[in-house]
Amino acid sequence: MDFNSVKGKVAIVTGASRGIGRAIAECFGENGMKVVCAARSAQQGQAVADGICAKGGDAIFIQTDCSKASAIKSWWTRRWHTTVSWMALSATQASAWAAHRCMSMR
Repeated sequence: MDFNSVKGKVAIVTGASRGIGRAIAECFGENGMKVVCAARSAQQGQAVADGICAKGGDAIFIQTDCSKASAIKSWWTRRWHTTVSWMALSATQASAWAAHRCMSMR
């Protein structure tokens, strides 16, 4: 599968600190997307973002609880929505798409 159409785009991946969220974040980073790793666990989430960057990708970590609208609104209004164009995907929304694309590349 081809990631050319999304290279350089920003993906917000919720649940990025472990499991399918982590796998999606890493896959997107490996394939040229800018990744916002959003998760509750600061240590695990930062480790995922650092790992993507160590492999040449572009990622940041945002500690947030995506089950709380106030938490999402807080980081969104502070700095993000006016500076980049977003392709927002949650771990559950993106799992089938990412699994298909990433696994077919291996």
